[in-house]
Amino acid sequence: MKFSRQNSIYLSELDQLFQDLKKEKPCLAEQQSKGMGLLWDKKPLNPETRHRDNQSRLKQPAYVYR
Repeated sequence: MKFSRQNSIYLSELDQLFQDLKKEKPCLAEQQSKGMGLLWDKKPLNPETRHRDNQSRLKQPAYVYR
């Protein structure tokens, strides 16, 4: 599938904003990855804790929408 040359030149306002931010603050990507690491990268649970958590869950009834 061929795209016209005009589409390859087009940048949305959001894309332009991000490009400008990256030019102003080159360390932004590094700070973003550090922040994501704080929020999303979790240490794995040890087997004892995982087993205890699984045992403490309530059993779901067979027909939930009753």
